[in-house]
Amino acid sequence: MGFGVEEEFARVRQQRIEGKNVTGDLDASEELLKATLRAMEQNIAENATAGQLPDIKLPTSPDPALTPGLVVMSILQAMRCNDSPYENHGIEVLTRFTSSASSATDTDEPSFRKYCDFIPKSEYGILLKWDAIRFKPLEKAGKKALQKIQLRLADSNEWVTVKFALSERTTFLGETWLLDSFLIARKN
Repeated sequence: MGFGVEEEFARVRQQRIEGKNVTGDLDASEELLKATLRAMEQNIAENATAGQLPDIKLPTSPDPALTPGLVVMSILQAMRCNDSPYENHGIEVLTRFTSSASSATDTDEPSFRKYCDFIPKSEYGILLKWDAIRFKPLEKAGKKALQKIQLRLADSNEWVTVKFALSERTTFLGETWLLDSFLIARKN
C-alpha cells in the first residue's frame, strides 16, 4: 500500500487476532489507518473512473478497517492477476471475502477446484479478463451495500456491468464487510 499503511494494517490486524484490547493508541492508530484507507479509496475510485486501478497492493483478506468499496477493489485486483503469486490466488481471495450468505463459501479442496474450473468458463470469467474499470457510486444502507461497476473485456473492448452485494458481518476480527453475491448484470 505504501506510506507504512500496509505495516500498520498488519499490526492492527495482528492485535485483533491475538485478542488484545484495542484501546488507547491502538484506537488512534486504527482511526488513522481508516482515514488513510478512505483517502486511498477515494483516490483509487477517481483513477478507476478513468479506466485503471492504480498500482497499489490492496489487502487480500477481510479486515474491519476495509470499506465496501475497498473490499470490491481488493477482489477485482486479485482476480485480474489470478495466477500471481500462485495459481488461482485471485479466486482464493474472492472466497476469503465471501460471507456465509454466498455459495462460494465452501472452501474444501474439491469444491475450490470446481470453483476454479467454473469461473473462467462462465460469465464470471469477466472478473479475470478485464482491462479497464468504471465505478458507479456506492449505495449503502446500514449494514448492506451495493457496488456497481463496469468492466471492459480486454479482448473485445465491450463493457459489462457487475453488481457486488455486500454486508457487514460479525467475524472474529470484529464488524467486517464481506461479499454476499455478485451478478453480471448486462453487456453494454
